Amino acid sequence: MKGCLGKPITPRILSRELKDMTELGLLHRKEYPVVPKRVEYSLAPRGKALLPILTEIVRWGATGAHEDILEVPQNRH
Repeated sequence: MKGCLGKPITPRILSRELKDMTELGLLHRKEYPVVPKRVEYSLAPRGKALLPILTEIVRWGATGAHEDILEVPQNRH
């Protein structure tokens, strides 16, 4: 799994982010009483409320307009 800028996401970071989003009320976490452990995440109503905003961010990103903003100058003299 890769995160922003194509860097890999470690299991520890993924676990921390999912926990944070659950605590913020963005995700529901359902744990099943099985071995090996099985956990399922789904969007909570608060998370679903962000979908229109995220959709617009993805749409804007697909235009390539963000590339100029994120471009790091090679020479900073």
